[in-house]
Amino acid sequence: MTKVKKLEGELIPLSEVEAALHDAWLSAGLPGAARACTRNLVSALTGPDVLEPVLDLLSQMVEQHPSRMILIVPDEGTPEPGMAASVKVACPSPLVRPFCCEQIILHVRRDVWQHAHSGILPLLLPELPVNLWWQRPLDREDPLFVRLRDLADNLLVDSALSQVPEETIFTLSEVQEGFLWGAMDLSWARLTPWRELIAQMFDPMDRRPYLWGIDHVIVTAVSAAVGTAAALYLTGWLAGRLGWTPQNRWRTGARTRELHFSRDGKAITVTINRARMETVSPLARVRVHARSTMTAEFVIELRDEPDLARITTEVGNTHVRQTVSTHWLNRAEAFGEALRFNGHDRIFEESLGVVRRLLAP
Repeated sequence: MTKVKKLEGELIPLSEVEAALHDAWLSAGLPGAARACTRNLVSALTGPDVLEPVLDLLSQMVEQHPSRMILIVPDEGTPEPGMAASVKVACPSPLVRPFCCEQIILHVRRDVWQHAHSGILPLLLPELPVNLWWQRPLDREDPLFVRLRDLADNLLVDSALSQVPEETIFTLSEVQEGFLWGAMDLSWARLTPWRELIAQMFDPMDRRPYLWGIDHVIVTAVSAAVGTAAALYLTGWLAGRLGWTPQNRWRTGARTRELHFSRDGKAITVTINRARMETVSPLARVRVHARSTMTAEFVIELRDEPDLARITTEVGNTHVRQTVSTHWLNRAEAFGEALRFNGHDRIFEESLGVVRRLLAP
């Protein structure tokens, strides 16, 4: 096969990958670098145009999650037999004990796309888990997805990349139901700071009764897909944890979605407002109204300063406002959070199940 120059080096036959990696290690140029690997990370991309951002993101994950990375890229310029690879040993900036990882980019023509799994099998490191990061539209009938899903120990998606995140979330719930191992959505991982802050608001014992007296939650989300996905997962988390039963799907306005639940005969409403804004988080504000011995309102909202949130608590005539330090996750950090789960995240699955009931036709 003729060797062709590509983004990460020249294309080589798949049979030469291991030898090329050996040579790459010898020329990596980082004395004392450790050859570390805790998993196989297989990712299917939409095209060559997204390869560089993905490689940049993965380079940020090397220290926490050293992996053998296998990226499958549709590429109509791939010579016969329609599949070829380029390889690289990727090392972060030098540290006291630097880590390096192996990157294998599998270029695949459209006419052999459904057979790409046959090229991946020999490249997987044995005895290590296989994380499948599916970055293409999630389709249960996609032949390559079906074959890779059967190889994987964990499935990762990012519904925020979808034009219609509701479709991705619903399909993920169907896939997860029949999946032996775990699944995770980066949109759920981005919610980690919000779930922590909400839980902390109700940590004091005198506030616990208000958890069961919640009657209205108002969520303000960015109007992009990332905000829609986050608001739905937050709703699913609250409903699952607090035992709310969905009463209908929703009523939708131009920028408002209203969801109705009940618990012990009491009605609960979740209003999702979509706002055109750019923030460091998919959500801008969460307001919880509750009744117990008194009426109470709990509000978390972003501040203009990065990594700060303002929490306002009103219980009866008592009004408390405080600014707390937090950290809103970027995409690389959300990806790292999602990778921590090499199995079932029961709370995520519970939330996903609630959202599926809300999205069901």
